[in-house]
Amino acid sequence: IVKFILTMSYLEIIVRDFGRGISQKTVEKYLDIEGKNKKGEQGFGIFLIKSLMDEVNYNTGVTKGTEVRMKKYIRR
Repeated sequence: IVKFILTMSYLEIIVRDFGRGISQKTVEKYLDIEGKNKKGEQGFGIFLIKSLMDEVNYNTGVTKGTEVRMKKYIRR
C-alpha cells in the first residue's frame, strides 16, 4: 500500500507491506552507508531514503510487516 499526502508545507509518502518485517536494529544498521554489506546488495535503499527525505519513521517488526513514513518539506 502506498499513500501520498500533499499539503501546502510538505509531501508525505507512506509505504506499508504485510510481509515479514525487519528488526529495528537492522534499520539502524543500514542508516549508515558503512553498514551495508560488502557486495552492496542490501541496505542502500534505507540510507538513500534517509539522505533525501526530511523525516523518516519506521514502524516494523519481524511478525507484523513494515510501515515507512517519509516526509519532505516544501520550501517556498
